[in-house]
Amino acid sequence: MVHTSTRWLLIAATAVVVFLVVSGSSFVEMRNRLGDIAGPRDSGRVQSGSQISEAEFARAQIGTSPATLRAFVGEPEGKSTNRVEGLAVECWYYGIGGTSGSYQLCFVNGKLRSKLRFDP
Repeated sequence: MVHTSTRWLLIAATAVVVFLVVSGSSFVEMRNRLGDIAGPRDSGRVQSGSQISEAEFARAQIGTSPATLRAFVGEPEGKSTNRVEGLAVECWYYGIGGTSGSYQLCFVNGKLRSKLRFDP
């Protein structure tokens, strides 16, 4: 017979595995994401919450929804929203982790349509 504490441990472990499978994450991905947020960069600077790494910028796929991107990289430092010629255009701005400059990620009608990097 399985002890009650062992049973709860198995239930908790199963819940974590199900969460990771459903969310499409892995322990390595979670560790890398935490490292991207708080870890030192080549320049020795630490990334703030409104900055993203070059790897995160590269992984942001065209066609991604704003909710999916926000869950992946967090809240932007700034946003702009405009309606032009029937298109709803929303652009998000992030600092570049570990260096100066910024990234611009723009959504058109709810899907990521363009990605730009601006260096000083």
